[in-house]
Amino acid sequence: MKNLDPLLSTRSLAMAWMLTAVSGYAAAAEPASWRWSADLSWGRIDRPCPALGRCSPVELSGRLRLAHALSPHWALELGSLAVDGEWGLATAAAKVSGAGVALVGSLPVAADWSLLGRAGVASLRGSFRPEAWKPASTQARKTEPWFGGGLRWQLSPRWHVEAHADWARANLRLGAGAETSAHTVRWVGVGGGLSF
Repeated sequence: MKNLDPLLSTRSLAMAWMLTAVSGYAAAAEPASWRWSADLSWGRIDRPCPALGRCSPVELSGRLRLAHALSPHWALELGSLAVDGEWGLATAAAKVSGAGVALVGSLPVAADWSLLGRAGVASLRGSFRPEAWKPASTQARKTEPWFGGGLRWQLSPRWHVEAHADWARANLRLGAGAETSAHTVRWVGVGGGLSF
């Protein structure tokens, strides 16, 4: 997992999980109104594959999400989004990171299983490095719709496991004087968390 923001590093996710485990035992018996989740996501930045080059690989990143229940089937969620990508023989690299807020609906399909739908907005910053040996990068920010869906398995009243897929758009400026161009970013992930 290269070039991850410190908040999304493996060590930070592990520490967050330990704090979650401790706070889970201390949680009172009242109905949970907050849901905290951490997961690993595989993401890809869509961009045309250059001639004689390679397209962006699927990259691994960490994500954190915090949701507040508005009703038994609706929640307002704040989440982080991040992915890296590389292209071509000169190893041009791009990184997209940011956060979003979304309304999440859940539809029970079995006793402990629910389908999830997500719709909101994400503010994403895209940075681009045209060549591997050049540290400078161009940056662009874009606020666009954020959509997703998934499946949640409620292991207990407090603990859950989720699988999800998300979609957003981000701007990249592919060179110092270039115009910004919008690129689709996709994530697929799995993780879990605590209700409190």
